[in-house]
Amino acid sequence: MAIDPARLESQLRRDADILQVLTQRGDLSTIPRPIDLLFLARPETAEAVKREIEKAGWFILRTAITEAGLFAVEVQVEQTAHLNAITALTRAALEIEARTGADYDGWGTQVTKSN
Repeated sequence: MAIDPARLESQLRRDADILQVLTQRGDLSTIPRPIDLLFLARPETAEAVKREIEKAGWFILRTAITEAGLFAVEVQVEQTAHLNAITALTRAALEIEARTGADYDGWGTQVTKSN
């Protein structure tokens, strides 16, 4: 299944907003750091989501069940917060979303000012 173009455009706008805030706070986007992502999956798709995450080479930090009965899969990847890297990360996350039916809920990271 392909990524929904409107979904990609919306997520990339959110990414740009986050990157702008990081820059305003003094972030050096070219320094690699942990970036956390969140996927929400129905119980019947949780294992497929975890397999796709592992195939992408990402690390699963933890899974939990939400009050709504969804599996929250918290993921971490080590990379820069440079625009091109974040765009590639978002595309990869949305591909997992499209293949599994999970909901990609976005990413976050700390401001990084030096190694």
